Amino acid sequence: MLPTLKMLSTPTCQACTQMSRVLDDIKEQYAGSINAEKINVQEDRETARQYNVMYVPTLLFVGRDGEVLKQDVGYKSLEEVIETFKAAGVVI
Repeated sequence: MLPTLKMLSTPTCQACTQMSRVLDDIKEQYAGSINAEKINVQEDRETARQYNVMYVPTLLFVGRDGEVLKQDVGYKSLEEVIETFKAAGVVI
């Protein structure tokens, strides 16, 4: 399993729209190394409850074993995302 960045978001959130571009960059530049997924919390309320989502975007940094390495809120640049994975010990 590849490390995955999951963004829990809503369609009307401006920061989520900006973060979507970072997810697109991950898919393009890190294909085969990191997955990137968007989860609409308005449609998937169970996931929102599971991770106690209070604000969007909520970012879940998931390791190769499926364990959440870090949960964060707000926009992160591509560089910040990669550094967060590396700081958690994920080899990219």
